[in-house]
Amino acid sequence: MQTAESLDFSTLKDGDTGTINPALIDDFRFENQRGERSQKGFDELVSSVKKHGIITPLTLWRSQNGDNRLEVLGGHGRRDAAIENKLTSVPFVFRDVTPEQAFAMHVSENEDRENVGFVARSKAVMRYMTEFKGDVEAVASQLNMTVKKCRELIEINKCSDSVKKAITEGHITPSHAIILAPFPQAAQDKNLPTIIAEKWTVSTLRQRVGKAKLPLERAVFDKSECENCEFNSIHQRGLFESTDSNAQCAKPACFQAKTTAHMESKKAQLTEEYGHILLLSQTNADDRNTVSAEVVGDAQFETCTTCDNRIAVLSDAWGKAGEITPNQCVDKTCFTQCTSAMAKEVKAQQKVLSEKGEGNSEQKAKSAAKQSAKTAKKAQLPNVVAEHYKKLLRKAASEFYADDDNFIGALLTSALVSHAQLTFKNSTTGRFADVLPQVLGMSKEERQELVKAATVELLTKTTTDSDNGNITDTLINCMKTDSERALPFVTEFWMPTDDNLNVYTKQLLTSLSTAAGVKLTLDTHNKGDFTKLSKQSKPDFIKGIQATNVDWKNYAPKSFTALIGN
Repeated sequence: MQTAESLDFSTLKDGDTGTINPALIDDFRFENQRGERSQKGFDELVSSVKKHGIITPLTLWRSQNGDNRLEVLGGHGRRDAAIENKLTSVPFVFRDVTPEQAFAMHVSENEDRENVGFVARSKAVMRYMTEFKGDVEAVASQLNMTVKKCRELIEINKCSDSVKKAITEGHITPSHAIILAPFPQAAQDKNLPTIIAEKWTVSTLRQRVGKAKLPLERAVFDKSECENCEFNSIHQRGLFESTDSNAQCAKPACFQAKTTAHMESKKAQLTEEYGHILLLSQTNADDRNTVSAEVVGDAQFETCTTCDNRIAVLSDAWGKAGEITPNQCVDKTCFTQCTSAMAKEVKAQQKVLSEKGEGNSEQKAKSAAKQSAKTAKKAQLPNVVAEHYKKLLRKAASEFYADDDNFIGALLTSALVSHAQLTFKNSTTGRFADVLPQVLGMSKEERQELVKAATVELLTKTTTDSDNGNITDTLINCMKTDSERALPFVTEFWMPTDDNLNVYTKQLLTSLSTAAGVKLTLDTHNKGDFTKLSKQSKPDFIKGIQATNVDWKNYAPKSFTALIGN
């Protein structure tokens, strides 16, 4: 019997299946993105596994803790239910993927499950909002939902943990939560017990909320328009200045609309300084990491400051609106790799310093961190910068190559190679984009040889060009254009071979023989010979035609030559 230490999963290939002790399955290294599970739902899963076992295989990939273990990509709940039931074997399918692919698969598997609740879907939207840096349209498209639904799920993220828990446990509906979302979380928690105890409907909650008041002192927007507003409670007490700390807004919808507009405006202003800006309500802390020199090393952090995956978060929370949290990394796989590399290098540097006997432990740690991460991972440029660079280089290229004979020659050669779909050297396809850079680096002699090879390929083997045009039709059209020279050649090219004659019926062979002079030749020698020949089997008829002494060089069927000319 194999022990855990003797197991070896290193030879598994992508798509392999098998069984494994659930105790040998590690948690997903980037944390389970599904979030908190419902205890009731997990208890039901445990009962189902006890009765039926694990039916759907877990999705696993390589573990960081040795070849005798695997790591879960999809199926945390099934693994835990199996362990709860003391199962020693569960089915799995193995995936050999990169960390980036693993994260995408893990998220996808969790979001595709039918029993993912509203709060879990809200968390998923937050995760994608972080990944797509606040592009709600892109997130909606990715999750196959409307932008309206996406925004509703974003609103849920503004709710307190108590409200979210109440949704999960079925005490209130998501519609209740969306109505509560604009209010301070303390106010949500204060009113939640009453809403649950009195079983307020959504309509009732909406009516009560319509009568609620929000303190204007907490407003982040310009309050000048509020001075003479009828919904400013200050006027109800006969006062004249709404700047008083006790002034309240009796129209929550207007208050929220002004707050949202102000935050979006602030967000746009800060974009110039920080690049991508996400509102706090649009992202979960678990979906990003604070990056600094202390965490990834000086060299890596310097690179991180230019990376498109480094964002800033603008708080739109009550009492903290406008606060900026900079240096947030939204690429969890890259962040994990950078911090792991940093930790290894720090450890190695500390060992070196210890062997030299230099400094105390705190000094060693600081020195090691300073020297660590000398080779930084490449940063991802902001899309706007990358696209600008491309536009600038395109303009430079147009001037650089305008009168370059070598480039023009490479261009013509590459066009031919591309249409011929010829592969050569390191080229695996005949794509123009792949071919041109390679051809540009060739000598004149190499290019001439390539032109010859591509010409032969196009004339003899290529069926369709790079535009999906039929090469046979193209060549026929070329001969039609050049018909004066091509017609005599084509006429002589057609000969009464087996291949050429077998395509005809006996009736057509009779017509062809008459036009070619076969009938005349045979009947001149002995009248009626052709009629006898035509009554034989088709193979014998063809042999008789081929044996007749006729000047075939000057004959070709008119229906054949008509394709290129009269």
